[in-house]
Amino acid sequence: MDRIEARLEHWQGMIDEELGLSAVPLRKLARETADLSDILVGKHAAPCYMEREDFIRAYGAFYFSQSVARTAFVLEELLRLTDLPAPSQELRILDAGAGTGASLLAACDLLSSMGVPYRAEAVEQCGRAAGVLTSLVERAGLQDRVTVRNADVVRWRGGPYELVILSTTLSELICGGGGRMSLLDVRGAARSFYSLVGSPGALVVIEPSWRKGYTLLRDVARCLEQPPVLPCLGAAACGIEQKRDDWCHASLDLRLPEITRKVNQVLGHNLHYVKFTYGVFGRGLRPAAGGVRVISPVKRSKGKSLVRVCDGGRVSWAERLDRARTEANGDLDSCGYGDTVEFESRPLQGGVVRIEADHFFRRVGATDKKRGNPT
Repeated sequence: MDRIEARLEHWQGMIDEELGLSAVPLRKLARETADLSDILVGKHAAPCYMEREDFIRAYGAFYFSQSVARTAFVLEELLRLTDLPAPSQELRILDAGAGTGASLLAACDLLSSMGVPYRAEAVEQCGRAAGVLTSLVERAGLQDRVTVRNADVVRWRGGPYELVILSTTLSELICGGGGRMSLLDVRGAARSFYSLVGSPGALVVIEPSWRKGYTLLRDVARCLEQPPVLPCLGAAACGIEQKRDDWCHASLDLRLPEITRKVNQVLGHNLHYVKFTYGVFGRGLRPAAGGVRVISPVKRSKGKSLVRVCDGGRVSWAERLDRARTEANGDLDSCGYGDTVEFESRPLQGGVVRIEADHFFRRVGATDKKRGNPT
């Protein structure tokens, strides 16, 4: 998280300068953000909203850093918990519906920090947004590695790519941002994007943390006829998809850039965490680490702590009494959304397992393939 926070300030500073955000009154930015939010959740339709200066400013001030953070998190998981990329492989990347480039820049930043060679294409149909992204690419000195295309994302044909990123692209095609496709059409678009993925490779779908986002990911899994490799760690079935009051999501505890926090304060939103849902759909891609996925924060009640876990599609609560806390099972206290863990337990009734004093509970991860160090 520390690395992601540090880079958020870097990229936010660049888009602040590009869009002149510091010269815009804060309350004006907040009003523009509220109007943009209505579009993104489908209350109003505004196809190609990023042609408008007020909306592109709002996105830059409030949503840009959040998009950087969530994409960085998902791609770190992809590189840590699967066998992508192969040693010395140059990754070919497509960011489809790139907007002003938050997800693309997060990908470039992460891969550069890990010493992974890559070539990237960003496709964005709004000319103004594509222009901002082109300028950011030049400011960052990435023009030799990144090509920006101003084109219709749905009709784009290229590749094959080892990595295709759809960061809120599918939901915007349905909601007000695109406003031109039915859910059935979007399923066809998902199949089309997946056809651009080489082997080994991955289609990365990131959506807001709401029921519509999770439902969309579930529909993508069904139309591709495969469960996501992540966050499910290769589980053959989902243990919570039938529940009406729950769905998987990630929740990042990050200090967002100052301008984002100030806009949030004016709006009165509850932006204490960056929350989102995601699915990584692989072609010739396998998990490189086992483990159980944490899908809730730690919950504390009188005399015990609990955390919800998903083990290959089987969902349960892992419970530890306070008197049974030991150094070996202490990671239960600090684990959070998205962590991979392993533990010993004994089953109780009602979908609960008990962590006893002589049991362990610890985080696990794969060995970093590029550096040879444990993550």
